[in-house]
Amino acid sequence: MTEAITDAQLDEVARLIEYAEDAPWVADIREDGRAWIGTPAEPRAWGMHGMPSNTRLIVALRNAAPALVAAARERGRLFRWKVEATEIFEGLQDLGRALGLPLGTLVTGPAAVAAADALQVRLCAIEALAAEWEGWAETRSSPRIDAFRDAAQSIRAALADDDDAADDDADTDSEAGQ
Repeated sequence: MTEAITDAQLDEVARLIEYAEDAPWVADIREDGRAWIGTPAEPRAWGMHGMPSNTRLIVALRNAAPALVAAARERGRLFRWKVEATEIFEGLQDLGRALGLPLGTLVTGPAAVAAADALQVRLCAIEALAAEWEGWAETRSSPRIDAFRDAAQSIRAALADDDDAADDDADTDSEAGQ
């Protein structure tokens, strides 16, 4: 397998193209094996006798070189974009899973907003239930009411842990950006 061309190699080829005779180059190949490379104005500038295949290759590569360098640079740019985009797409898929969206649903569209709203409604309902249970514990006392109070405290602690984790993630992200 051929190794990928490096940016340094592309830079060297681009430098050589800049100092080479202007394209297009032409090949003048005779049946007796005599061959020349040149320009349309001077078709027999360089003798390549006995090497018709090499002559054709050199002419073809010289004429295609600028486009080949540009294509290789574009391929490298697209590959780097793909690496970056793959990370973003994976994050968006994680977000979609967290929102309970089926694969293929846009996480930036109306379905994602509706899913986030539904989660917020559920969270508010859980918080309201915890507040109700805490209210019962303030006015009454029994093993059952104590269990409700303990459950409410556990809910509050779990919600606080989620908030702390989100705050920690935001702090880590902002520190990484500095």
